[in-house]
Amino acid sequence: MYLRLLVSSIFLILTLTSTVANANHDQWGCVKDASGKIITLDAPGDVNGAVVRNVDGGSLDRACNEDPLETWIKIYKIGLCKQDTSHNDLSSCQFIVNSTEGIEHTIKKFTSSPINTDILTIKPGSYDYVAVVISNKFGSKISFETTNTIESGNPYTGYNLGKHCWSSLPGPTTINNNDTLFLDHAQAVVGADAYLMECNTSPGTPQWTYEILNDLSREDDWKLGMCHHPDTNANQTDAEGDRQDYGFIKNGNFFVNLLKMDNSFATACENSAKLLMTTALNETFTVTNKTLYQLNFQQDNINFIEFLSWGEAAYPDPFLWKIGIDIPKLYLSVSEP
Repeated sequence: MYLRLLVSSIFLILTLTSTVANANHDQWGCVKDASGKIITLDAPGDVNGAVVRNVDGGSLDRACNEDPLETWIKIYKIGLCKQDTSHNDLSSCQFIVNSTEGIEHTIKKFTSSPINTDILTIKPGSYDYVAVVISNKFGSKISFETTNTIESGNPYTGYNLGKHCWSSLPGPTTINNNDTLFLDHAQAVVGADAYLMECNTSPGTPQWTYEILNDLSREDDWKLGMCHHPDTNANQTDAEGDRQDYGFIKNGNFFVNLLKMDNSFATACENSAKLLMTTALNETFTVTNKTLYQLNFQQDNINFIEFLSWGEAAYPDPFLWKIGIDIPKLYLSVSEP
């Protein structure tokens, strides 16, 4: 029971963060034809803006999720804790991973990818919380083919039509393609037209593209959602770093905070650098002095692809608006020798 509880708890932390990263997005996988092409519509304006089919009964939407070729993340801490960490007090935690500089980790499609670090020993005892600290910048390489023509473009590569699409610019961008200056992540792309994907009549070479999660809010609350450099006056967070309570999940209550690089609460979009994720477990997890751990990651439907449909005769093809990056799933194996 304890093994399933811990695996499920940490799995849910990182899976639910995917929902945080794309709070207004439908998390549905892309439906493909027999040759592996994402099924898109030829005349999206006829179906109220829908351009793709997703796995929810093959329903129509303007977005779906796809597996990336590679994913880049940076992990700082993963720990079991006796007290609530959602107010940024981690003094009661025993850490499985604890890195000041952060552990960069690249996950490749169809490849086993254990984390490259020593797993620390957890002292025997009872723990009621799981805490994870991870960078709020994520990288991805992706390419796909669609059944019908897609329009794409940006000021750097021009505007093109085609069925082959791939990540073409590094960015980084914010979750809504806005520009801003991040003190620890450098300048995000300038201008909402700097799309990071390209489509054409033949395949291109996928490049690393990066997204920065700068807003945890699920509504336009005038906190970080309006974060545009250099106007920072309206971008102050709450006292606890744009703290969001996402309510009860399968194993407990789930909280997320934006942190600065020094692990204090972020006070503006520009100084956000990390995510603190806490699950208050609804059942206590018990560790013995023989417990062993192994961490592995899996990327599955973590790229969020969003299209736009103009719905006008002058613009008959759907437009590839953005590619979002969700957080990979984390699997923690626990055993008693």
